[in-house]
Amino acid sequence: MADVDEKTQKARAERREKLLAWYEEKELPPVIGDYELRTIDEQHDRIYYAFGWFHKSNGWKIRVLYDEETADYMVKMDLHMITLTEIECITGDFEEFKRLVKLLTPEAIEKELIHREKVSILVEGKGFMVWDYEELLPEKLGHYERVIAPKMPLLGLNGSYIIAAYECEEKDTGILFFYNMYRDEYYGELRAKGIPGIIHQYDAKSLERASEIMRLAAAGQMFASTEITPQAPAATIGTAISSFPQKTEKSSLISRETRMKYDMSPLASLMPMIFSCSRSTSSAETETEHPVRDGTL
Repeated sequence: MADVDEKTQKARAERREKLLAWYEEKELPPVIGDYELRTIDEQHDRIYYAFGWFHKSNGWKIRVLYDEETADYMVKMDLHMITLTEIECITGDFEEFKRLVKLLTPEAIEKELIHREKVSILVEGKGFMVWDYEELLPEKLGHYERVIAPKMPLLGLNGSYIIAAYECEEKDTGILFFYNMYRDEYYGELRAKGIPGIIHQYDAKSLERASEIMRLAAAGQMFASTEITPQAPAATIGTAISSFPQKTEKSSLISRETRMKYDMSPLASLMPMIFSCSRSTSSAETETEHPVRDGTL
């Protein structure tokens, strides 16, 4: 951690005291499904992590933090290969932040992470929701473990559901398969150290074709060391549709819009990604830019 001046040290100490005092007030639910609330109390460069809800087994966590760069309190859902920010809770006002977190975050965890079987009506009738995928996508493939299954998809960016995901935690690599409900299209991404890379041979317009592609992955042909050249960095803000009904749209099909920002450092964008690379030792949290596919905005 870099040396900081006395003024910054004082501000950090005051924020830490406020956040940890709030945790001790026990206003927030100690348990939400399989997520348990506990303290973190860690400063990572510009970010202070106060406390959060941690899943009992899969390592997913929802962290309450303060970011000195933007001077905002935030809640981030860290799901290993992807990080989501609850934009409704972003504020520089501590009392307002407390109000928003108490009002919104427990319900967001329930609806976005726990009860993922409750999908948009645009997706309910799609084949992957009633797909017999266990033989095609077993729980383990070599060193890779299935962390998301089609019957419990996760809503991501621009109306895209993550319908299957495999992760090798040791190597910090993984593969994600998506379905976009607006384009009616399947596609996939590789992840290495959090950096995404779209592989267009994963694209499919039908579940049958997507199944063939996933069968290749299951056979190991797509889990081999794969070199990807990431696109040049560009700051983007994408729009995703979530099931959390804080902002209700006029249409009954869409209940909330959540904008999620993914940042990629210029250095990271120029590094070739090797799918079998080793785990990063960096302690600072980074959020990588999601390349936006045609027709998603």
